Amino acid sequence: MFLLVPKVFAFAFSLVKNLLNDYTLSKIHIYKSEPHKWKPVLLENIAPDQLPEIYGGTMVDPDGNPSCPSKVKPGGKVPKSFYLKNQIVENDRKDEYKFTTVKKGDKLCLDFDVDTPGSFLRWGFLTDGHDIKFGIVKKDKTGKEIPEIPLHRVMCDQNEEEGFLPCETTGTYRVIFDNTYSYLRSKKLHYLIEVTPPLAPAASTDLELIAESSALWISNSLSGLAFILLIGGQYLLTTRPSLPTHIKALRTCSEEVYRLLIIST
Repeated sequence: MFLLVPKVFAFAFSLVKNLLNDYTLSKIHIYKSEPHKWKPVLLENIAPDQLPEIYGGTMVDPDGNPSCPSKVKPGGKVPKSFYLKNQIVENDRKDEYKFTTVKKGDKLCLDFDVDTPGSFLRWGFLTDGHDIKFGIVKKDKTGKEIPEIPLHRVMCDQNEEEGFLPCETTGTYRVIFDNTYSYLRSKKLHYLIEVTPPLAPAASTDLELIAESSALWISNSLSGLAFILLIGGQYLLTTRPSLPTHIKALRTCSEEVYRLLIIST
């Protein structure tokens, strides 16, 4: 149902309604400034005490306002403070971000020297509006550029783009923000790019301690199981001497396992 539609909407609908089937048309109701027509239709579907008085019901606000703005929120423009593009870099390191403008038809190249193999090249960036191309190349000793991350368009105008690149070898890594494909728009760019050291290897003593603890736990568990079998076998031999041979063999085996485990620990 469409209420209080402008004349241009009614004219546009008259052009397309011939393309719709009867079932679809039966669900569409359009009313202009004709309250005597659309108010009865609303009351057929909504209880009067649930419909604001301005629309033909009986519900009013506590202050007598017939529009009931406390229940039916009026529309309007979204405040600019709620725009995502105004919420630039919401994290603990936002003061470290740099800002620049990549002009239309131009690109920004940033070089980072990696001196330690296994380091990481980390980045976070976003634009105030529209996308931008992003890529990374590595320059070897001869100056040849080897693509590490191919140039590709990144939609970073609403959410920050974050990532990292493991640098297996030393060299100069060039980060590229490419706006050469745009002939009309310059891009306002916020970015933080840094080289971080390799991850510290796990201490061998810690691994040895874990392995030793695991072996001790397994050994203690086996010792306990062998001891139970030993005691159980001894009890059965004492109370029931005529047990089958395999039960006696099980008791002897348990005794030997228990003795070996005790010696090893």
